[in-house]
Amino acid sequence: MTGLRDGAPFLTPRHGIARCSVPRSSPAQGLSPDTGMSELPISLPPSYEPLRVEIVSRPDRRVLVQVGGELDCDTGPDLFATLAPLAHRYVELDFSQVHFMDSTGLNILRSQRRASRRAGGDLCLLRYTPPVRRVLDVTRSFDYLTAPCDA
Repeated sequence: MTGLRDGAPFLTPRHGIARCSVPRSSPAQGLSPDTGMSELPISLPPSYEPLRVEIVSRPDRRVLVQVGGELDCDTGPDLFATLAPLAHRYVELDFSQVHFMDSTGLNILRSQRRASRRAGGDLCLLRYTPPVRRVLDVTRSFDYLTAPCDA
């Protein structure tokens, strides 16, 4: 694996360990003979999983939306674009395959629940993963978003 050096992260091919090169002022601090830089381990983010959204219609006004992957500022607009036209329906969300959610996802869920209720529908979270539950608990949104859809 290759990457940038001189202050930027890179992967070493022999060990596959992430390293960050940092200039050192003293040779006694372990300079690399090749670059004059010291190599310190850094952590890299886990592999990115794109958002997947599948809509499963039901005979009544209810719709099940199955979501998987990572819900963040990059993928949030895709979920919003899927949920916005369903505001007049009763949308039940299955987040059992969502491995990461940040404040963008939380804001989409909260705003879509409000919009759905104004449009005569509703939105509720049926299933979720521990990372999603953590975001909901920290922001005290769990009860609001997991309350059953008013049918």
